[in-house]
Amino acid sequence: MGNRHTDYISTLSKLAQLYGHLGNSNKSIQLYQEAIKSWEEVEGTSFTDYPLALVGLGYQYQNIQLYDEAISVYDKGMNKLKELLGSHHPLYIGHLRSVALMYTEMQEYKKALAINKKGLALAGKIWGKEHLFYANFLHSHGYILSLKGEGEKAIAFLSKAKEIFINTTGKDNEDYSSILESLAISYFITGQYESAESLMAEAKKTQWQFFNKSALFLSENELFQYANTYIYSLQTCLSFAHIRSKANSQLPAFSL
Repeated sequence: MGNRHTDYISTLSKLAQLYGHLGNSNKSIQLYQEAIKSWEEVEGTSFTDYPLALVGLGYQYQNIQLYDEAISVYDKGMNKLKELLGSHHPLYIGHLRSVALMYTEMQEYKKALAINKKGLALAGKIWGKEHLFYANFLHSHGYILSLKGEGEKAIAFLSKAKEIFINTTGKDNEDYSSILESLAISYFITGQYESAESLMAEAKKTQWQFFNKSALFLSENELFQYANTYIYSLQTCLSFAHIRSKANSQLPAFSL
């Protein structure tokens, strides 16, 4: 078969993805780069795996905060995905959200909102405004707005995302708990402390239940990342309490 066969090159990308899940971004980047170079050498850039490798490489650069490199390959990969599959394909639309969240990490909120708004419009047009794809874009839009300090606007987007999740998947999933957490932060920055505390407590309870169910099936890196995320959000709970105690001279009670 040899190392120029398309199956071999596709396997390189799958290995790169696996190393990324295991937390080894450097190895993942090396394999993605090898796959991309191989696709180009065998004139395989018309294969969908080629732009997906570019996007995967961008995600790994993002993980280690090499944002200039990430932007470069994300742009190339997204343009190629659009060329091969069209702007209405789920792969293209889904990765728009990833790019928007990268710009959010970079605190370039205006650009992040513009990209996410594009994905939100496409998701609503193709799948309708009660679909999980649409809800995910509502969530990211609200999340970005909350980071900008626009709590009231964020609450409107996040509340709709919450409603869609309840009506489709129910409350027993990690994505739903993430929406609750974003909503809690938005309520808090608008001074609605009781609503914020109630939502954050519900989010922590759901996340802990998910962790207990999934621990046996997660890699060591995934366990570590999940634990870190959980600890960070508990610290957010404590910061809520600290700020509110200064304002009201009383500590709220969290029940997790």
